[in-house]
Amino acid sequence: MVFGKKREKDIVREQSRSISRAQRETERERSKLEREEKKIKEDLKELLRKGQRDAAKTLAKALVANRQQQQRLYAQRAQIGQVGSSMVVARQTGEMARNFGQVSGVLSKVNDSANVHDFMKTMKEYERQSNIMSTKQEYMSDAIDSAMDEDVEESEEVVKAVLDEVNLGYLSRMESVPNKFIREERNDGLTERNAAGQDEEDNFEKRLASLRTP
Repeated sequence: MVFGKKREKDIVREQSRSISRAQRETERERSKLEREEKKIKEDLKELLRKGQRDAAKTLAKALVANRQQQQRLYAQRAQIGQVGSSMVVARQTGEMARNFGQVSGVLSKVNDSANVHDFMKTMKEYERQSNIMSTKQEYMSDAIDSAMDEDVEESEEVVKAVLDEVNLGYLSRMESVPNKFIREERNDGLTERNAAGQDEEDNFEKRLASLRTP
């Protein structure tokens, strides 16, 4: 630090530390969400085993929200990495600029065969492409943020897909079995009652016939 003013190296060092700290915090949060996801899956399986479908659906939405948050963290980590890369490029560019300044005297004396004009044209094209990439990254970040800001409410199809995933299609089978089972049970009951009624009618006819026999 010279005359109370931070040098460029000191600023870069502080920024690098901040980025590293942000990356560690993001990774810790992501690991925490992964543990929570595992716990939610276990709770879901337990609810399904107990037949508590409504509670399972509610917990499935929590699982969807958990995964959305993980996606946010993945996007955030990528953005932090981009910032770190940009800092490295900026530092290297600054060093190149200083070096170019030091050799400017030499460049002014080189032979005309060394096409300085083409060199400067290449540098301008590099700068233009860098600006284009930066703009694209901003658009991508905005798109990710917009998608992640949507409501957590998911359709029944998504919830069922989550439940099927954690329990190998148990929910789909569970939803189709009860009605079928009830229909079969009702049909069996009707058959048994009809058979019992027929037996009683046959017995009555037999008793009536025996009374008519002299």
